[in-house]
Amino acid sequence: YDKQEDAFQADKYAIDIMCKSMKANENIPPHFICPINKEIMIRPVFASDGYTYEADAIEKWFDATQTTARSPITNLPLTDTILIPNYGLRSMIYAWKGDMISEQMQVDAKRGSEVKTGETEKIASSKYVFKKSDT
Repeated sequence: YDKQEDAFQADKYAIDIMCKSMKANENIPPHFICPINKEIMIRPVFASDGYTYEADAIEKWFDATQTTARSPITNLPLTDTILIPNYGLRSMIYAWKGDMISEQMQVDAKRGSEVKTGETEKIASSKYVFKKSDT
């Protein structure tokens, strides 16, 4: 589990770096954003209300609910608290992330920016960042 958690943290770090380089998150597809924490999802999961959330965010939501678990979107009671990984969305997020890293590397190369290129290459080559073949 520790290696998997390290991988997710590395992905979060990579996405945070990309978001900082984007103007007001204008290039982030809205369906990649968790409706609870308003961040790009790393581990998207389906809940019984039919919506997708970041796993950690919905788990914290459930923990904070003292009685019946309710949907963060509709506020209606949920039939259960089973969370199902949304592999399709996760794959789309990872593909988008890879495209953004490639784009940033091209921009950095054109600008001749050693600092940004070094940071981007560090992210792209991280042993913990999922590649397309890992999804």
